[in-house]
Amino acid sequence: MENFQNDFSSFNIRTDKNSEKNSTKNNGKITEDTGDIVNSYEDEYKRYKEAKKILSKPNVSIRSTNFIKLPTVLVIYLARFDHYSRKITRNVTFPSLLSFELFREDNTVSTYKYRLTGWIDHLGTNLSSGHYTSFVNKAMNNDSSDSPDCWIYCDDDRVKQVELPRDEITDSNVYMLFYTSVSDF
Repeated sequence: MENFQNDFSSFNIRTDKNSEKNSTKNNGKITEDTGDIVNSYEDEYKRYKEAKKILSKPNVSIRSTNFIKLPTVLVIYLARFDHYSRKITRNVTFPSLLSFELFREDNTVSTYKYRLTGWIDHLGTNLSSGHYTSFVNKAMNNDSSDSPDCWIYCDDDRVKQVELPRDEITDSNVYMLFYTSVSDF
């Protein structure tokens, strides 16, 4: 019984005190048949161990999407909230430049190139509250990746120019990414 109590801190056993099968009278007092209780407890513990073995495995899921043609502006939504609407605050690193190759049935390849033009941050701890800010690349009026980045941070009526890394950006509050197609890298 000790091994069972170590794994179950609050485990309840239901018994029917009026049942003749589970109890006997001893000088007017009802005592439980401990054999039935232990067997019930062991069965419940076995079911718990089986469920724990299945539920403790990591959930692996794969999602794929097929495209015929990629858009001019690629919007990427990041699922940053768990099923309890709490925010997931891990750092996310995303590239400044993306390149996609679409392989067609006739063995042709179409290459799509994108440049990061902005992103939205969610500042807060859950889905029902928080504040949104954004970063916008002002240099994106040029179709080439040779133009220098000029990042603008927008927070309500506060707008200021900021310096950001050129190749990759890491942000723990990123919520949506915006990439715009470019003709060359």
